[in-house]
Amino acid sequence: NITCRRIGDMSRLASLSCLCLPLLLGIGLYPFWSVPSSEDLEIAEIEVLKVITSSTEKKLVPVGDGKYISTFIFKPPAHPHPPAHPVVMVHGFGGASLFYFKNIDALTKGRMVITMDLPGFGLSSRFNFTPSADEAERQFVEIMEIWRIQMKLDRFILAGHSFGAYLVTCYAIKYPSHIHHLVLLDPWGFAEGPSPETADEVVGTFPPGIRISVAVNKVFSFYPLSHIRASGPVGYFLLRLTRPDLLRIFGETTFNYLYHCIAQIPRVYANKQDLPNAMSIQEITEKLELNTLKDRLWYIQSTCATSGDGLYEGLEWLENTLS
Repeated sequence: NITCRRIGDMSRLASLSCLCLPLLLGIGLYPFWSVPSSEDLEIAEIEVLKVITSSTEKKLVPVGDGKYISTFIFKPPAHPHPPAHPVVMVHGFGGASLFYFKNIDALTKGRMVITMDLPGFGLSSRFNFTPSADEAERQFVEIMEIWRIQMKLDRFILAGHSFGAYLVTCYAIKYPSHIHHLVLLDPWGFAEGPSPETADEVVGTFPPGIRISVAVNKVFSFYPLSHIRASGPVGYFLLRLTRPDLLRIFGETTFNYLYHCIAQIPRVYANKQDLPNAMSIQEITEKLELNTLKDRLWYIQSTCATSGDGLYEGLEWLENTLS
């Protein structure tokens, strides 16, 4: 039995979160247990774009080593004297480029708006970031600079929200000559952790969803988004439960989009491998066209529900991947 330490009034939700990963042991009841893929996110992206009326162009901007940054360009109506400086908007942690969907049409009345999926978020490539916070910060900044060069941007207004505000500040410090204005929206970053004596007091000031993540992390030592990803198809309902504020603010369509931004790691359990007519790993790979996925992690684990073979191996791969 797993017992989470009570954190205010969120203890029941924290306990529920803690139980989500053990529920994975029940995957033998299902032929496939997987999380949303990049194709699911693309579909969700299209739904959000339907509410934006501005002229839209999407680019996959190469940034070296076969990696790319997913980028949207929203163009203003025809104007005899277009503004000189576009605005580049960077989302926060766990978000993606369409996070600003409610603001796009208003902003494009005066200038071009460009949004990007930060490296490792949304439909941008996944990068191998160093465990060092200082070095990872430098990697983010340099990828953003390569992106700027590829986009042929000279001077622009740079805006960032939350964690994105922290990153654009780091970028502006390193490359100030390209910044016309710097706009920080509810900025924050990752600071050094509190002392053991004050940890509970500090956690009590966090939003409910983050408090739950902290509680779960005490048990499983996962990264911030790992809980949703590891919960497979249950993750959508877990996110609704822990972050009702996102659903209230953004509505169902955009909430679905944000969920898919968070939840992608293609993983398939091939169950009933003890049966004589079970499809082989190679056959499943071909049927699902997994080899066509570009720059996305995926894995197939053969399993047998009656014996338990393969279940722990699949969870071990999941833990190593999320870590």
